[in-house]
Amino acid sequence: MTRPEADGGSDPFDHDLRDLFDDEQRADAVRNRRREHGLRRQAEEAGLLAGVLLDLGEREQLVVVATSAGRNLRGVVRTVGGDFIGLRSPAGDGTLVPLAAIAAVRTEPGAERTVGDRVVRMEGSLVAVLTDLAAGRPFVAIHTADGRRIAGELRSTGHDVLTLDLPDGGGSIYVAISAICDLALP
Repeated sequence: MTRPEADGGSDPFDHDLRDLFDDEQRADAVRNRRREHGLRRQAEEAGLLAGVLLDLGEREQLVVVATSAGRNLRGVVRTVGGDFIGLRSPAGDGTLVPLAAIAAVRTEPGAERTVGDRVVRMEGSLVAVLTDLAAGRPFVAIHTADGRRIAGELRSTGHDVLTLDLPDGGGSIYVAISAICDLALP
């Protein structure tokens, strides 16, 4: 080991150790960034729409749900079922949307991002909820995949069909549950 030079010079060994330490710190930082990036990417790749919706609902974030029929529904996700979600609009109206009819979900500007990377095992199906609702015979408005709006009193729900009584004695209409893009309870 050499002594520091009298004119204030540094020890070459200390300089080499400092350089080695700095190199290791930079290498550690790069490894940590790569690991964090890999974990983030892995979480995003494991994301599920139902998981995203559950996360957003737990945060009570206002979202816009775009349906495959081209409708944009604004509200807070209040329920995530096995095959549907329940939205509550800012005005307080409830809407049921089948997961299969959701084209996109947009959050408000500045909202925290989510990846929905957790396993979601939700109970309850849209058919079961509609069956329960039919007992109270509520007035509902349905938007179908082909863009139709059908409104009436929900009378009954079968395995794959529901029955509405149309207003003013207009008869009954039978709607395939698979055709429903959203069902509003005004």
